[in-house]
Amino acid sequence: MIVGTRYGNQVLVPSNQLLNPAGERIEFPGRPVDIALSPNKDVLAVLLPTTVRFFTASGEPLRTVRLQIASFAGLAFTPDGIWIVSSQLGPGGNHSIAMADVKGEYGVAYMPVPRNSAPTGIALDRAGANIYVALNRMNTLGRLEIATGEVVQTVPVGIAPFGVAITPQGNRLFVTNWGGRRPEAGELSAGSAGTRVLIDERGVASSGTVSVIDVASFRVLAEVPVGLHPSGIQISPDGRLAAIANANSDSLTLLDTGSLEVVDTIYLPAFPQGYIGSTPTAVAFSPGGEWLYVACSGNNAVAVLERQGQSYALRGFVPTDWYPVALAVSPSSKGDMVHVANSKGIGSRNATRLFRVSQALGTVNIFSGGTASIAEPDAVSFTNHPFQNATAPTDSPQNLKELGIEHVFLIIKENRTYDQVFGDLGQGNGDPNLTLYGWQVTPNQHELALQFATLDNFYTSGAVSADGHQWLTQAMVTDYIERAHAGYPRSYPFDGTDALAFAPSGFLWNNAYGFGLSVRIFGEFTVPVSPQTRTWVEYLRDSEAPVRQISERSRGSGAVWDTFVEPDYPAFRLYVPDVWRARVFLDKFQEYVRQGNLPNLLILQLPTDHTEGTVPQAATPAAMVADNDLATGRIVEAISRSPYWPRSAIFIVEDDAQDGVDHVDGHRTVCLVVSPYVRRGVVDSTHYNQTSVLRTIEELLGMPPMNKFDAAALPMRSLFVKEPDLRPFLALPNRIRLDTLNPPLTALNGRERAAAQDSLAMNFKLPDAAPEEVLNRILWHTARGWDLPYPPVPHGPDCPKDD
Repeated sequence: MIVGTRYGNQVLVPSNQLLNPAGERIEFPGRPVDIALSPNKDVLAVLLPTTVRFFTASGEPLRTVRLQIASFAGLAFTPDGIWIVSSQLGPGGNHSIAMADVKGEYGVAYMPVPRNSAPTGIALDRAGANIYVALNRMNTLGRLEIATGEVVQTVPVGIAPFGVAITPQGNRLFVTNWGGRRPEAGELSAGSAGTRVLIDERGVASSGTVSVIDVASFRVLAEVPVGLHPSGIQISPDGRLAAIANANSDSLTLLDTGSLEVVDTIYLPAFPQGYIGSTPTAVAFSPGGEWLYVACSGNNAVAVLERQGQSYALRGFVPTDWYPVALAVSPSSKGDMVHVANSKGIGSRNATRLFRVSQALGTVNIFSGGTASIAEPDAVSFTNHPFQNATAPTDSPQNLKELGIEHVFLIIKENRTYDQVFGDLGQGNGDPNLTLYGWQVTPNQHELALQFATLDNFYTSGAVSADGHQWLTQAMVTDYIERAHAGYPRSYPFDGTDALAFAPSGFLWNNAYGFGLSVRIFGEFTVPVSPQTRTWVEYLRDSEAPVRQISERSRGSGAVWDTFVEPDYPAFRLYVPDVWRARVFLDKFQEYVRQGNLPNLLILQLPTDHTEGTVPQAATPAAMVADNDLATGRIVEAISRSPYWPRSAIFIVEDDAQDGVDHVDGHRTVCLVVSPYVRRGVVDSTHYNQTSVLRTIEELLGMPPMNKFDAAALPMRSLFVKEPDLRPFLALPNRIRLDTLNPPLTALNGRERAAAQDSLAMNFKLPDAAPEEVLNRILWHTARGWDLPYPPVPHGPDCPKDD
């Protein structure tokens, strides 16, 4: 099966999960973050990045209202059903609560909340006079008075409040806090959007709480510990229980709203069982309270629980589309009708043959609940389990550990699609019409693909650097990151500087260290310490000098212990050429060779294929990609000529594929696997992705999986053979001068000048901080000429435009 291709109702997505949802599917552009039903249950509202879409309860489209930028969540009808209220991220930090009338007669009103406060979950009182909103970045709950349009009260709650629910009696508010309680003196903590968060020794957030507020006094009555990363919350129809989805604990907490005691904690298993990753994120009671539904985002399923005494019992699961994040339940003649908003929907495919990772197709599934749900013993058969689509050849090892590989190198690059680099390879499923950095720019990567294996069916698991680096180091992403896609109001944690972004299962290096393996990290999840003092050209010269004269310093970001970090290797700095990074690494590598102490796991960041657009006097995009290619070739050659080669494997992969177009899927990207044990000269079209890389590394080094995603991933056994071929790789020289710089602004006119001005306005100090749609167009034209039109990719109001 090919990613995105439909087989009836089934769709294979890049995460290697086969979607086959129950009930009806509604599709629309963009990634939904919340859903709500009108008080009379006849209108369904879906909150998307820049719109709210209205449907009938059965899924017929009604109208679409354009808004600003959606927050993590926050959508509710007023009690009279006339207005829809949503949390919005405005430009310049001017965040607000938007009110739009359902029929479209009055337009949209924006009521301001404190700047940069990131409004999230909302609840209205019974009179419809007040909106209670979680101000996520301020760690407070606000009361917004609709009559005045102003926030008139705030009260401190836990860290990063998300969900808000009010009792039917209107006397108490319950707020879930992603980051839990505030750390006390002497406790381990790390930063998240300016707030210290309680963490464990791995740097992972280790507290989750629910704040309880008395409505009359607007004071906190209690802060109740629950599971980790508590997300969705709802009060039962009788007001007796609060149900809380604990995304990082794979559990559901039932809290007595009167006594504030935990009634029950219910485990919601992932598949395969025994590993964390079901990721419960949203809850909804049936109108009568007999049933409780929980969106298990990691399972692509809704858990169905039946009331049993004072608690609820798990009865089964219903399959959904990709990453369900919000639920609403309405009564019908057939029983409960469950409405599920799926953030990733069916992936980034559309009706054309040109795809970008940002062209998401979100969905809503509608199915009958209650007794129509699937029995738990059979859930694994119906819950979109990973698609195992290949059997390794007979000459491949059944367990990669038996190969005796002791040293694994993971090289992480930035943002390219498969077709951008390998479209002109001459073998495999490539489209040369979409190639920007082919043979002339990337001869080493092309030669590696030909000499070893061409992987033309390999995908990123995430969409951008914020989730791409998490997938490549953790094999999963937290609900916080999945919900942030519209605007990233807290942080953009590509570098591991936000504790809320870290998976409960930890990182690949934690896994290795815990099993007695040695680790060294070069650039990944590090932050710079030294100031910028030199230019691109000066670094290029220094990379060829007999003795390096330039120095860089970096440290661990919080996700990485400093003891793992090579401090002389630079963090993400695009003015530092990758050949200089390669020189730093190879100097250290030769030291390892001399001393005989090469670590088991080495992770390297080579980021310059990100490029800096056409910033005047910066390196040209082609020069930066060529620099990245030469660095890659030199590193592989050095390893393959060393005494460690017979026991080594090298994985070279992009963090994401967001900066380009691909004719198969926007997630398809470059992956190279190099080792004496890798099958030579083949095209392998097995469906693999980033979690396959991690699972393969774990199996090679004898480590267990970290969570459900790498546990279920298909190891890349088809690439490996039992007998080694020890021929080394010889790096090819660059065909483009690496010191080729963009012209100064004064030398440019017309479209080239406009592109340079656009590039000057972009932020290249961080990955992906430049406007994706503008940068992609610049890269296309600088590579293919200004007269060749940019590939047409469909877009809607909730997907980035190309023009």
